[in-house]
Amino acid sequence: MRNKTQPQYSKSILIILTFMLFFIGSFLISQVTSFADTETDGTQNQITQSETSNDNNLDLENINEVIYKAQSTMIDVKVSVDGTMLKTDVSPKVVVETNRTLIPVRALFEQVGGTVLWNANEQTVTIRYNNHNIILVIDSKNATVDNMVTVLDQPATILPGDRTFIPLRFVAESLGFTVEWNGDTQTAMLTSPKISKPQAEDDPQASIYNSINSVGVSYGTSVLNTTITINSDNPISDTSYKAFTLSSPDRYVIDFYNSDASSSAKGTFGKNTNGGYVITAVRTAMFDDSTFRVVCDLNEVSTPAISLSSDRKTMTITFGEVSKPYNPWDDNKLVVVLDPGHGESTAGKRSPDNGESLREYEFNRDVAYRTKAELEKRGITVYLTVSDDTSDPSLAARYDYANSTNADIYVSIHANAFSPDGVTWTDARGWEIYYYPTSYYGKKLATAIHDANAGKIGINDRGIKTAEYAVISHTTMPAVLIEHGFFTNLEEVELLASSEFRQKCAELNAQGIVNFFNSFKK
Repeated sequence: MRNKTQPQYSKSILIILTFMLFFIGSFLISQVTSFADTETDGTQNQITQSETSNDNNLDLENINEVIYKAQSTMIDVKVSVDGTMLKTDVSPKVVVETNRTLIPVRALFEQVGGTVLWNANEQTVTIRYNNHNIILVIDSKNATVDNMVTVLDQPATILPGDRTFIPLRFVAESLGFTVEWNGDTQTAMLTSPKISKPQAEDDPQASIYNSINSVGVSYGTSVLNTTITINSDNPISDTSYKAFTLSSPDRYVIDFYNSDASSSAKGTFGKNTNGGYVITAVRTAMFDDSTFRVVCDLNEVSTPAISLSSDRKTMTITFGEVSKPYNPWDDNKLVVVLDPGHGESTAGKRSPDNGESLREYEFNRDVAYRTKAELEKRGITVYLTVSDDTSDPSLAARYDYANSTNADIYVSIHANAFSPDGVTWTDARGWEIYYYPTSYYGKKLATAIHDANAGKIGINDRGIKTAEYAVISHTTMPAVLIEHGFFTNLEEVELLASSEFRQKCAELNAQGIVNFFNSFKK
């Protein structure tokens, strides 16, 4: 793993370094086909093949390291809790690149109470405070809050001295703290959670213990709106709930006081993995013993319209369209992440003759490389989620990397299998493509690639399907997973092993991707 120690540069040095890197980068562009270097889930992945001229002998790894460090400069700040300065021998930091505050986890929770658990094997830190449970994965943007998964814009990390630093605002607000920033003193000010619930004398209905029995999410037929419907056993009074916003990441929250919820009303609803809607998911859980919380994960800050039915037992929350709908052409650069599924060491994933006819990773890698070449011919930037011909990054590493690239789409390349015992050839055959069920643009991407292949790929068309595979449900851009044929079928395994069929797959996939992009041209 790359050393993540962050040097502190003065502003003047950083400006000089920026100009130096700009000129070095301009020179390298003419020498290098493409390169990317990042870290996901603590695993270093060099994502694309890079080449340097024998004449210049420049070390791209060192250049990229300097760029990484310069962009991630940290400065020391202060933190107070309920007016008392946090005492710690290691200062909290602000990451200049993201403008997010990181704080040593134990220092905070030793002052406010709570429990911090560290799992070295899984590289996770678990925070327990006031009946809440937060699990953060080091260097991963995925976090779990009270059994609900969310995506961070600044992950937890380990800084020099083996100190675990956590994103302050996200953790604090998830636990009910309020956070304010004093720019004059460079201090983040936390106020402990004090939930003020309505009393019976203020509202006669407030004493009624309510039960939320269902939560539903409906996306518009276009990208115009999202409607959330919450059904209650009893009337919802104006003072029995509170709506507010949280940031880092952006969320719209509604707390229902003196309430519980049925099991069917708890969980994650209406998750989508594209930028077409204001809402990316709705998550619900009990915030404490008598408060039911609804969290709307947002693509951008937005205030919805809230209305109640005539009997006040149904609340409808309506969000409008995003201010800037998804359009891959907006930044004048098209970027694709190709994910060749599986690796040489992945169990199974081979033809029934013990892999003599085909190992799936071989097909996936080859088609990905060929698709990359076809897209690059058309001026499209392509990143791969693997660094060599055999490795097998974790699913989290794959989608975390994709999310870090600001890519326009994500395409996972596979071959299919169906054998009851792994050694028997079967008749299952054909080509199919998957997208996440509520992804509007995922469906559009799947349709474009499917239509480019239909009638031309030469094998049975199994159509467009939906699934909740990790790599298409945790990616933040339109994403699909393609199964190109069955290596457990005697006829199709011969096709999958042939150079001609692989090239055909690459060309048709690339054409489908181009057709998808072209559909957004104004």
